[in-house]
Amino acid sequence: DIAVLYLKTPVNVAGITPSELHAGTPSWQEIKSKGTKLVFVGFGFNVLNNEKVGLGIKREASWAISGYDDYAVSFATPGTNTCNGDSGGPGFLEGTKSLVLAAVTSGGDNAACTYGFDT
Repeated sequence: DIAVLYLKTPVNVAGITPSELHAGTPSWQEIKSKGTKLVFVGFGFNVLNNEKVGLGIKREASWAISGYDDYAVSFATPGTNTCNGDSGGPGFLEGTKSLVLAAVTSGGDNAACTYGFDT
């Protein structure tokens, strides 16, 4: 579901600045305990009146994680969440000088889009 690409030369294209990768500081324990939010970006569905609508529209929202382990962070945020079509999208760490890529949307419940996890 994800890949990391290492380039021989830096990206040097006007208007494109690659995101820094989260290197473990702050730790996931600290991120969770402080309620630090991640900004999730994706092109998935919205769920309105139990119907999935709006696939392909770029959206972003932020919320705190509810759990983590060695491979993933999880969250359950009623009314706002990742959904089908968001997979592969970034989860950026909030409160940093630049966009720090901390997670990549991987999955969740397919029915109501009420919880998810990122690698």
